Amino acid sequence: MTEAQILILSYAGVFLSAAIFAYIGFQTMSQQYRQYTDRMVADAAVSLEDMFVAMPPRVLFNLQFLSIPIVTFILFILTGSIGLSLVLGVPSFFLPKIVIQNMQKRRNRKIEDQLESTIEALVNTMKAGYSLVQALQYIVKELPRPISLEFSLVLRENRLGITLDEALTNMASRINSKELDILVNSVIICRQLGGNVTEVLDKIAGTIRERHRLEGQIKTQTAQARMQGYLVGLMPLGLGVIMYTLDPASMTQMFTRPIGMILLIVMVVMITVGLFVIQRLVNIDI
Repeated sequence: MTEAQILILSYAGVFLSAAIFAYIGFQTMSQQYRQYTDRMVADAAVSLEDMFVAMPPRVLFNLQFLSIPIVTFILFILTGSIGLSLVLGVPSFFLPKIVIQNMQKRRNRKIEDQLESTIEALVNTMKAGYSLVQALQYIVKELPRPISLEFSLVLRENRLGITLDEALTNMASRINSKELDILVNSVIICRQLGGNVTEVLDKIAGTIRERHRLEGQIKTQTAQARMQGYLVGLMPLGLGVIMYTLDPASMTQMFTRPIGMILLIVMVVMITVGLFVIQRLVNIDI
């Protein structure tokens, strides 16, 4: 075998090995991507279903990928720096998920605010001689959303053959609320052990009322700290706008030179960490 043939066989072996490794890597990455896609779509489906949002979960998943080029393009138009636009645009992948999480938190908070009136309606209705199911039907008809939607789903599950205790447990699992967990667990225990449901609900309503009062006091006392945190976080942005207005040539270097972009990234990270720490300090859980 000549030296040329040996060289050709060597190249062929290297090419074949590279092709095999590339194929294996592609298959592995494809499988991981499919698993990630299925997991993200399933999580999005649960989140949207819990909020009664009529949106296909695949649309929300696609928005995550579309947000990167859209935000990057907008930032490039504003700054003229492709590097800075990419650095700030890639994290926008998580923006749709953050929006959904904030929507869930606001919805859960609204449900917690409606719990006191809901319990009072339950107590008054049951004292009038109605059963628990009839009291829940009254809540669905008379109380506003979103609490009425949740209890309507409880009654719908109960009509389909699921026990009332299981339907209430499912509602508590959909909503991340300690107060609702207390309400559901108390009702289930009273139903199973034969306790006085109306008396227990009266005590729960008093507990929730006192908890809301304490939360209001805490928010009032920590309002100054939160405002100071927001002012400190917005101060660099305001100073940047003022300095750009006074001396655009000097400030433009912050967006075009590498050292300027590094300083901007460090500034954004430090401000974000500071706001997060302040939020954790003033967010007192009762």
